[in-house]
Amino acid sequence: MMRSRPWGSFVHGQENRSLWIHGIPGVGKTILVSHLVSRLKRLQADRIGWIFYYRYFGHRQDETEPFLKRIIAQLCQQASVIPTRAVQFYERHRHPSLLTALSIIATLLDKFFNTAYVTVDGIDKSKPYSSLLMLLIALMTDTRFAKFRFLVSSREYLDIELVLKPHAVAVSMTNEAVPDDIQTFLGASLRSNPKFRSWPPSLCQEIEAALANGAKGM
Repeated sequence: MMRSRPWGSFVHGQENRSLWIHGIPGVGKTILVSHLVSRLKRLQADRIGWIFYYRYFGHRQDETEPFLKRIIAQLCQQASVIPTRAVQFYERHRHPSLLTALSIIATLLDKFFNTAYVTVDGIDKSKPYSSLLMLLIALMTDTRFAKFRFLVSSREYLDIELVLKPHAVAVSMTNEAVPDDIQTFLGASLRSNPKFRSWPPSLCQEIEAALANGAKGM
């Protein structure tokens, strides 16, 4: 995946600003997304922003409003100054309207960031996910948010595909490069965990391979 053209184009913003990772349940989408996020965070550049959004499926709620709040909160945390309008809403314990929230996000991007990577893992976990999809498309297509780059994942649903494909490069979990990325991430996770440092390398490698092979769906 790291050597693929879609990834290079996404990272450097040459042709596409959005990647959509899709696959069946249990195939390892979250593992791959976590690996890609860890690689993105190694980028050395000025004024980069990061937004990561994942919601456990048990919440069973529309994630559109929480997602907007997360974008504003994380950008504010990374900006040198918080916009006055955002402060006012916080002090009054009020929630901004959709248009106001988008305006605040546009201001944050314009003033404090050259690029901001937005990761949404599990679009389909929003119940329903149609409004979250529409918000993502608005952010992908509105020129005010051109500094955003989106890394999103979901199950293989036709309605999600029809909405996202015109705006994002699709990456299937059946791609031959994906298992290597998953095994790389699992290996790094095992080596960094104190519980496994005393284990023989051969055993860790066997566990890596077994877990990577197990992430092929169910």
